[in-house]
Amino acid sequence: MPHAALSSTQEALTLEDYFHVACQHLKKHAIENPANEAYTILSHLLNKDIAFIISRFKETIHDGFSKDSFWEILNRRSQNEPMAYIFGEREFFGKNFSVGPGVLIPRPETEHLLEWVMEDHVQKPFTHGIDLCTGSGIIGLCLGEELSIPFECVDTSDEALQWTRKNLEQRVNFKGDIHKMDILTDLPGKLGKVDLITMNPPYIPSADIHHLSNDVKDFEPHLALDGGVSGLEFLDMALKEIQSIAQIGCHLYLELGFGQKEILSSINLNSWKLEGWRDDLAGIPRIAKLTFLSE
Repeated sequence: MPHAALSSTQEALTLEDYFHVACQHLKKHAIENPANEAYTILSHLLNKDIAFIISRFKETIHDGFSKDSFWEILNRRSQNEPMAYIFGEREFFGKNFSVGPGVLIPRPETEHLLEWVMEDHVQKPFTHGIDLCTGSGIIGLCLGEELSIPFECVDTSDEALQWTRKNLEQRVNFKGDIHKMDILTDLPGKLGKVDLITMNPPYIPSADIHHLSNDVKDFEPHLALDGGVSGLEFLDMALKEIQSIAQIGCHLYLELGFGQKEILSSINLNSWKLEGWRDDLAGIPRIAKLTFLSE
């Protein structure tokens, strides 16, 4: 069905009509899973879940649906722009976070890090946390609220921190602050010592960046993705600096990638002790937990 079929001069069309138009357009531009993407677009525009869309497939769309918005979203997605950037938000840990160009899009795998921290908090409560490479602030802002403790959010990117600040405005119970700092040069003496540190560092090997999907490699910030030759070069340099903000016994929770369990075991952890790993749902060792032993 051509674009003209959706013009304002036509009779009201059904959800099925719009669904098929979206599928054909996305398929033409080689977007994977066009049916799922079409459902997501309609769900967003109508502010209804996908079950609602399917149950009313044969019904016409009346007031409240913008054909212009439909085509704007469809055309932007056809250029591989991430849906989260188009919608301006992404759900994470049951909360909505604002995201856009210049910040990493939250992934479900990162929720395993929060779950582990919250489990450990039950056994021995943390008192003050710092989230490094905070990006949109999803880890620090969520944990600050869930644990009811002060949490500092740190990043070096002005673009990312604009999203952190926007998300902070929505968290009325958050106690903490946002800091623009370079982890490799600014940490010593700039922040107090804490008993909890979280970090989702750049960990993708440089040579693997061009293998990523187009919506990731062409839109998301490489500063938050590229971890150097091994993927852990940034972390290797950062560990010594991070200990300047760690109390004795401080726990550090890291999100890492495929095959990096062995790499982490081979680098100099300085005064950190590797305690263990948590796998993601695909069985990949995803979250590492370290403990700071000495000054």
